[in-house]
Amino acid sequence: RGLCCHDPNQVSIAEAGGITPVVVALTRHCDNSSVCEAACVALWNLAVHDPNQVSIAAAGGIEPVVAALARHGDDSSVCEAACGALGILGGHAANQVSIAE
Repeated sequence: RGLCCHDPNQVSIAEAGGITPVVVALTRHCDNSSVCEAACVALWNLAVHDPNQVSIAAAGGIEPVVAALARHGDDSSVCEAACGALGILGGHAANQVSIAE
């Protein structure tokens, strides 16, 4: 969690291929609120670096974040993490349509 809070790490994690495994974990473990929260927080932090917003969308990361929000709407921690991730991802115009759909 803490590694992707720092700008150089956001770049390093993305360059090392770290975005896709987070999206995969979020998708595979969609019933586990703890995994959903952690994955959404990771994507939220990674998305602070603008180019990662495109990379997260390209890795299919928007849909599972929306799904986590819908599935765990009664868990405030998941809601906060998912909304935070979507808020940052929505900063990129190309992602706004995917989020709205």
